[in-house]
Amino acid sequence: TVLGPIVGRYLDVMTDIDSRHFDIENRRGNIPIAPDIVHDHFQGKPAQINPEFIGPLAQLQKRFLGIQRLEVGLPVIKAFAEIDPMSVHKVKAHKALEFALEELKWPQDLINDDDEFEAIVSAIAQQQMLEKGVQMGTEVAKAVPSVGKAIEENSPVAGLLEASQG
Repeated sequence: TVLGPIVGRYLDVMTDIDSRHFDIENRRGNIPIAPDIVHDHFQGKPAQINPEFIGPLAQLQKRFLGIQRLEVGLPVIKAFAEIDPMSVHKVKAHKALEFALEELKWPQDLINDDDEFEAIVSAIAQQQMLEKGVQMGTEVAKAVPSVGKAIEENSPVAGLLEASQG
């Protein structure tokens, strides 16, 4: 298959060559020490890296299928959101967006990392809370002058007072 992964003994041969080349370069000191994020990912266990030997057409097909799954899934999510708006929270939209951008080979320096994203979301939530507090304060300020007035006869408030005293 032209677009599929490489078939036959070629994969076995390439794996052996890659492993031998890696060992030789490691003994020469040409392989850098793995960053902490790799050690954290494997939680102290020896890291096993398995390269995929696929051609450029297969790489494009893999990328296309990744994006296509998102494109097919979005209308389904929208349909369920119309039935139950809370079902939308089952999907990690920001992670799906990150996946799509990575599949499209979007430049990494144009994507906010998780800490930056959380800071932005937190700042927006704080701003919304402040705006809501100001709005509630305005409504309370409008209602305060009417609290000092005398209760009108035959009003609902007068009826409540009579019921509570009687």
